[in-house]
Amino acid sequence: MAKTQEQELSELQLQAARDAVEKARIEKELAANQLELQRAQLEALKRENKDARAKEEATGNIRKHAAVRMKQTKEETARKQAICNHRMGGKNLDGLYNGGDVFTTYQVEYNNFGLAQCRCIRCDKIVKPGEKDFDEIFRLPRKGLEAPKPVQFRFARG
Repeated sequence: MAKTQEQELSELQLQAARDAVEKARIEKELAANQLELQRAQLEALKRENKDARAKEEATGNIRKHAAVRMKQTKEETARKQAICNHRMGGKNLDGLYNGGDVFTTYQVEYNNFGLAQCRCIRCDKIVKPGEKDFDEIFRLPRKGLEAPKPVQFRFARG
């Protein structure tokens, strides 16, 4: 009987060794899977960072181009306002472009608070109260815009 106990003991030790080997193999496989998961997460994070940098660069380019366009628009508006004489058309093509009439192209506009401002309908220059030439421009002769006329429908009788 002593041999059987030794055999049982040896079988238990062998089983414990097998279990230890199996546990080590499972832990190694688990560590390998965790490492693979971390690598995948790292790659995803790198892609996200790359996409964020590309988006930030694109946004920066859009802002730069918008600033350049805004500057060009301001320069073009200033150029148009500098050459505009704020007069309505005169005779021929030259009068159409340069204006030769006694009437000004400034129109009086009122905002929601009832304050008047004058805007040239040719170059969009706005002169507000308190500015240098507002009182003079406000007194200039202007034709103004006509009020809208109602449309009348007629039915043909036949």
